[in-house]
Amino acid sequence: MKLDFMSKKNVIIVLIVVILVGGVMTFFVWNKNKSSEVGVTNIHAELPDKVDPNVLIKSSDIIIIGTVQDIEAKKVPSQIWGEGTMEIVSDVRLSVERYIKNSLELTEQEIVVRVSGGQVGNEHTAVLEDMPSFSKDEKALIFIKKVRDGSLRATGGVFGKYTIGASGILGTEKEKEFLKRTFGERDFVLNELIGEIEKEVERQIQIKKEEINQKP
Repeated sequence: MKLDFMSKKNVIIVLIVVILVGGVMTFFVWNKNKSSEVGVTNIHAELPDKVDPNVLIKSSDIIIIGTVQDIEAKKVPSQIWGEGTMEIVSDVRLSVERYIKNSLELTEQEIVVRVSGGQVGNEHTAVLEDMPSFSKDEKALIFIKKVRDGSLRATGGVFGKYTIGASGILGTEKEKEFLKRTFGERDFVLNELIGEIEKEVERQIQIKKEEINQKP
């Protein structure tokens, strides 16, 4: 995979913004872009035209194949607005079939990935366009980063999660657009993309080893 979409610096900034913006936007949902569904607001987000796949892989602490067991929406203390403020998130519990990258050296067969947004009871909340969506029993390839509060988040938001179809083809119709913006203009079969990811992970490991060996 070539590093010709953006400069690494710009793409890293984009990925960080995409991860954080969901939490920020949750607090602006009460009076903006109200949908016809009572209590729900759709939040539009400007997304990058291209994302460097190598940066996506490098920015991810773990990359897994997993199946959604359940989804729980809850209120948690906000990491953005400070003490005394709350935000709504959805915790997605996944059974892990395979770790493709595992920098955190996890051994758990189940992990929880947190997504900004959701609905607790009848409270008003947001559907965030830059956040991935999950459905119970869905199988997916997910790029994951551990963030400051200790939770696991999809790296790059919508660019970090792809549903696995019965035939192994990656992505829903909507997700395929993000897949193409990241990995190129073609349909991807799971095993094909896993092979490319594993090669890049190994390349990055070798670069890191060389950097360590070169230190005085």
